[in-house]
Amino acid sequence: MINQYEKGLPYVGVAFDFLRDPLTMMRTMNRRGDKLLTFKFFGAPSFMATHPDSVREVLVTKARFFRKADVEMELMGRFMGKGLVTNNDQPFHKQQRKLAQPAFHMQRIASYADVIVEYTQSMLDQWSVGEVRDIRREMVELTMFVVSKTLFDADRDSMSDSAREIGEAIESFQDVTDSSFGLPIPIPTWLPTKRNRTFKKSKAFVDATLLEIIQERRESGEDKGDLLSMLLAAQDEQGGGMDDAQLLDEVITLFAAGHETTSNALMWTWYLLSQHPDVMQKLRDEVSTVLIGRNPTLADLRDLPYVEMVIKEAMRIYPPVYALNGRLANEDVDILGEHVPEGSYVLVSPYGLQHDPRYFPNPDRFDPERFNVQNEATIPKYAYIPFGAGPRVCIGNSFAMMEAQLILATMAQQIKLEIIPEQTIDFLTQITLSNKTGMHMRVMDKRQKADPVLDKVMAY
Repeated sequence: MINQYEKGLPYVGVAFDFLRDPLTMMRTMNRRGDKLLTFKFFGAPSFMATHPDSVREVLVTKARFFRKADVEMELMGRFMGKGLVTNNDQPFHKQQRKLAQPAFHMQRIASYADVIVEYTQSMLDQWSVGEVRDIRREMVELTMFVVSKTLFDADRDSMSDSAREIGEAIESFQDVTDSSFGLPIPIPTWLPTKRNRTFKKSKAFVDATLLEIIQERRESGEDKGDLLSMLLAAQDEQGGGMDDAQLLDEVITLFAAGHETTSNALMWTWYLLSQHPDVMQKLRDEVSTVLIGRNPTLADLRDLPYVEMVIKEAMRIYPPVYALNGRLANEDVDILGEHVPEGSYVLVSPYGLQHDPRYFPNPDRFDPERFNVQNEATIPKYAYIPFGAGPRVCIGNSFAMMEAQLILATMAQQIKLEIIPEQTIDFLTQITLSNKTGMHMRVMDKRQKADPVLDKVMAY
């Protein structure tokens, strides 16, 4: 049975409610639907998959019947072109994903573990006890340097200015896109608004910078062991590869997605740890006991289960992608026996699902133990989808988890962070979930060598 969400205005439906407070709306609506909820949104027939079974059908078993929402892809495509995130041609997307997949095999991404730790340590070396750091900005910069190295083999010093400018361009893109999301007609780029002028300038810089890197690498033919080398070498069954235009779109997509989601996940992780000193202490006990003062390696992650549990629980409460791109039905389709007409908009919200007490009792409580081996096995599949699911699941999900775990383990062994009293939490709900005022925190403890005994004393 399809539940009907009755609230909203004539024709407009819940559009303005979503624009005002999308997180509250997604939580509320997810709880109103048994398995599928229908609602009004600017007159269009709209549905929300509110149960793991309906999510599975939309994203996995019947994914071929759906495409990403055209308006959303047009907006995001202004910056990302036709990369993996915005490519709405299913056969072409399948081909591109097949070409890019080898770059994300575990053996390949494992080679970057030492770089992640090295860059994290370099960041920590610049911090002092008592100073206030914007952890949002610090995590953005750190993950930008990591993605620059792994994508282009660009060292932090040589790429620092360009990486920051590309990062600023991505923020500009999110700002422009956010101003049009949820509107029945997107704001055209030809309007000479301040946002549009900034966006066009940023887009031109990003295209020119990255295209120059691509062309130089193609001409040299050098394999530097980075993701770009893998993409350049990739060939389909006919022996063809990507042209410069498609490579540019994929590189922009990987750069944007490769740092924005991970940096937000880490920012929210540190915020939650600052609010839960018991969890922070348990985390430090684990890393101190396992690492005994040295920095982590990839091999250490199997002995640091609580690090992974903390990150998974932080992404449950604050999923970096709080709503997946909406899906449009390519034709009439049944979802769990219910009729969904051609052209219908279907929403899947990780935030809504992951705050539903049917799947996560007391959903606002930060409890990493939800993800211990025994408890995680009881979570319904597709109730927890921070990386999406199905043929459009995030291609870099394994890399992102490895990166987040290594960064958190490196940091947690050496520092404690305390949120400053003046810091406010005001959600910034763009394509990803961030905080409007950053995340300003004070460095309260900093040690080069972990001391498990001292850790226990300081907990009291």
